[in-house]
Amino acid sequence: MSDSNSFSIYLLKERFNSNNFDEALRRKKTLTEIPATNIPANAKMYYQVSKSSVPEWTSYWGADIKKENQMICALIFYPVNDRVFVFSYGYAFVFLRDDAIEQDFGLRVATNLLDSKTLRSTDTFEFSSSKKGRTQSPNTSDLFFFDIDSDTTILKSITGKVKTDYSKDYSYITGSNNIRVTSKVPVSNMNTFLQSLLNLYTGAPQKTDFDDYFTQIVPVKTSTVDYEKALIQDLTNKNTQAEIEFSLPELIDFQHFKGFSFFETKDKSKIFEEFTVDNLFELWEKKNKKAKKKDDLLKNCKVFLYNDTEDKTYKSVSLKKCISYVTMDTSKKNKVFLHEGNWYNFSDDYQNRIDSTVNKIFSSQNFNLPKYDKKITDGEGEYNDSLANSTFLVLDRNNVSFKNNQKIEPCDLICCKNQKDYLIHVKIGGTSSSPLGHLFNQGYVSTELLLNDNKMKNEVIQKIKNDTKSKADKNILIEHLKNDEFEVVYAIITKKGTVTDLPLFTKIALVKAWKHLNRLQIKSRVIFIEDIS
Repeated sequence: MSDSNSFSIYLLKERFNSNNFDEALRRKKTLTEIPATNIPANAKMYYQVSKSSVPEWTSYWGADIKKENQMICALIFYPVNDRVFVFSYGYAFVFLRDDAIEQDFGLRVATNLLDSKTLRSTDTFEFSSSKKGRTQSPNTSDLFFFDIDSDTTILKSITGKVKTDYSKDYSYITGSNNIRVTSKVPVSNMNTFLQSLLNLYTGAPQKTDFDDYFTQIVPVKTSTVDYEKALIQDLTNKNTQAEIEFSLPELIDFQHFKGFSFFETKDKSKIFEEFTVDNLFELWEKKNKKAKKKDDLLKNCKVFLYNDTEDKTYKSVSLKKCISYVTMDTSKKNKVFLHEGNWYNFSDDYQNRIDSTVNKIFSSQNFNLPKYDKKITDGEGEYNDSLANSTFLVLDRNNVSFKNNQKIEPCDLICCKNQKDYLIHVKIGGTSSSPLGHLFNQGYVSTELLLNDNKMKNEVIQKIKNDTKSKADKNILIEHLKNDEFEVVYAIITKKGTVTDLPLFTKIALVKAWKHLNRLQIKSRVIFIEDIS
């Protein structure tokens, strides 16, 4: 038997102690308490034994396989002084209430223990696009290898080798909302071991290379009732002006993904494929009509995932974990952020840093485009086409090829001014960050391709030559393009023409695009097109 053991350890919030830690459980009746000789008298162990079903493919192939495997999971509540740790085995973590655990415990402890030069993997989440990613290194690598921008990205999980000072107890550690570690610590020393983890979490902050990833958002420690009321109201009213994004909280295998619903149903009208805010509003409305306890709907509502091979649900996730939402804390006059079921404060320093960068991008507004009137030009396409007979040349919907014959739109409009070209990307604005995030992303992706892919650049040049409407000097446009003498312009059609009206997620997406273009040594700016509709 190995003298090393694997542990997955959570820390309950301060309101829990040795007298009430049972309240951190959900579906307690499905668990069984069992005595254990190696835990303290004030600790408890709960377990569950379940059987896995025979897989569907056995009947497809006519295989008579009846064997079912037993799965055992367990939770150990282990008090240390006035705090309570929880050891989780198997799938038992699903029985812990999300609002009962310290969400930053694992990350903070791990980053205090880790050597930033010997990392193996990171999980990240981008504010503006709800994009999730995992980066792994085949060898231990430093923090710079993982290229995490603390202004636009949340660090969700990190794995690496611990500092030499701590290598006696463990070699590798993974930190997220829990810590996962293999250690040789004997059960007789467990209390001391846990106390050391608690000291790392609650003690005086140590200066580490990871500090930037904890300054932008911090967990809300006080009541979040008013925030949730605001979210429920926005969902019920289908408030398209609210800063709401809808996505899954974890990486899933989409190979057999059919769709999702708020219902366990075979009614295809209630199953959706895309995690859009419109679908969120529609499903919320249906669920709200049937709910008996409307006040508990957000807390109890599930998102059911459907499998395309078995045509049934294979997983459920709390709806609250699937919503990213920004609202104002009126008492503190700062913004708070719902992410994966938990509320966070945006630090003043972080918001000021984002606003300062955005103001730089908007500082040069000496570039104007005609006003937008929906009665005359309905949509971005018609607006762009209306400029075809002017000094602008329209490239909207003129996709060009790059590697592997993939297609991309180089820009919507191009013109020449001040001895360089301006590649203009036009979008009707709003409060959802997704459309504008797509605009910013398209701008820097197409720019990078123009700089590095001659096939694409030649196709754009040919489209400019073939244009018969524009009054622009095509030879000058082409000359500037060949010499990479151009600037990127993001043009947002909006009735609200001030920087302060931009949603926070949109600002973060813009900062990301601006930084990327700066690295390419391409200037960029954002302008507003006044909507007079």
